[in-house]
Amino acid sequence: MEMENILAVTKLENSRYIHLSIESVEDVIAESLKHIDRRASGHHIETVLSDDYLMAEMDSGLITLVIINLVNNAVKYTPEGSHIIIRSWREDDHVLISVSDDGPGIAEEDRKHIFEPFYTGRKQITDSRRSLGLGLSLCAMIIEAHGQSITAEDNIPHGTVIRFTLKLKEVDYESV
Repeated sequence: MEMENILAVTKLENSRYIHLSIESVEDVIAESLKHIDRRASGHHIETVLSDDYLMAEMDSGLITLVIINLVNNAVKYTPEGSHIIIRSWREDDHVLISVSDDGPGIAEEDRKHIFEPFYTGRKQITDSRRSLGLGLSLCAMIIEAHGQSITAEDNIPHGTVIRFTLKLKEVDYESV
């Protein structure tokens, strides 16, 4: 996964363009879940999707990479048996997607820096692999390239929620 992240960062930095199209949020989340780390089998991963069929403007390959990185990060920093939930919902003219976990959370001091390149924080990684600190910075670069936002917050009572927005797109079925 780290090599894919390095290649994606290089592509974003060198080309500064993304291929936007209107995509099904549900389909992109489903595709992402096919590619998560095999170590995730020790975690309880659940999706909670909006009752509305949500369409958003996105580069589906890059948004898939964002979701994979967020889920793999939750797996990496939470103990086996933790719960990871991927949610999607509509809010005004945006689609929100979040990945939350019930792990130990991220210290406030670290949370200020987690989207910076090469920042690995002080949290113990639960699977013994070394991190380059590119995953979350890549996520931020991708979401910002879409003109949208990404945030990290505490999950109450414990854990972390990382949430990002995409531009909601309505499909006019009468003109199709």
